[in-house]
Amino acid sequence: MRRMNAPLPPTAQPVVARQPDLASAAHSCGMPVLALLGLALLLWLRGSGSDAAPLLSAGTPFEAQLLLALNRWGAQAPILWSSLSVLGLGLSAWLVLLMLLRPERPHHARVQAALIWCLPIGGLLTHLPKQWLGWPRPAAVLGESLQVIGQPLFQHAMPSGHALTAFTVAALCSLGRVGARPLRLGLWLLAMAVALSRVVVGAHWPGDVLAGAALGLLCAWLGYLAAGQGRLSQWLALRSARVAAALLLAAGGVTLLGLKTGYPLAATFQLLLGLAAVGVATVRVVYWVGLYRGESSLPRQPAATLWRQIRRGSRSLPPGREQSRQADTLGLHLGRRNAA
Repeated sequence: MRRMNAPLPPTAQPVVARQPDLASAAHSCGMPVLALLGLALLLWLRGSGSDAAPLLSAGTPFEAQLLLALNRWGAQAPILWSSLSVLGLGLSAWLVLLMLLRPERPHHARVQAALIWCLPIGGLLTHLPKQWLGWPRPAAVLGESLQVIGQPLFQHAMPSGHALTAFTVAALCSLGRVGARPLRLGLWLLAMAVALSRVVVGAHWPGDVLAGAALGLLCAWLGYLAAGQGRLSQWLALRSARVAAALLLAAGGVTLLGLKTGYPLAATFQLLLGLAAVGVATVRVVYWVGLYRGESSLPRQPAATLWRQIRRGSRSLPPGREQSRQADTLGLHLGRRNAA
């Protein structure tokens, strides 16, 4: 007699077709499309001022008026705009992304591998146009009518490297599904704020940041595609590679503490970001070394465990169960049976 729990023969096994991740594919293909739209908008913006004066060859009269209008915002919160410009530095954005990633997760490891690929790709997309075009920055054209925050810059306007870096990080987190959706949305808004800060501080024309944002999307897409090839993502998920990445994070934080960014008003933000990177790196090294030595009391996912504890504590409980729930959470045995 055949048992009920016996497995079905191979011919009777249900066939489940593997559905392709259409949402992920469409999301990935949307990056180059947005990049092309941004570049097309730039061509339209610069083409509309073809009969402008030679001094405004890097920016049309409309761009100059828009820049001067946005430049007035700098007088309201110069520390904020300086801090956003420091956040757009390659080192700062790299530290923020490494602090968000958890390489033990496969999709996070691929994002980290994509970040490695984006370093040479982004460098080429930034410095080759700058050297080839050699367009002047707003400070070299507008003179005293422009209020410059931080160290004034005069050459190599196109494209904005800060905007390229910020949009590369936001696009990588979006492609790799890093964090929850509100976090990814916040990174997109932060990238837009970084790009806007380059106009407000008087370092770039609006078209420069538009080109930088478009090239940043293209850079993230190319880096993410390259990270899907080879075994770099698998190697980055190993514990030894995670410890090495944490040590690099600490070294980057120390480097940022002594880096001269040209924005003295952002010194406090620069200090906090560097200390945060060193602190996160220290916690990760101690945690992973503890796992390597066989510490069984350490949770495998400390952030997820802490988040679950916070959610349990925030739930509304009936008055009769609230004290007992707190006692169970803290591990206190009140001995109710003996008291009764």
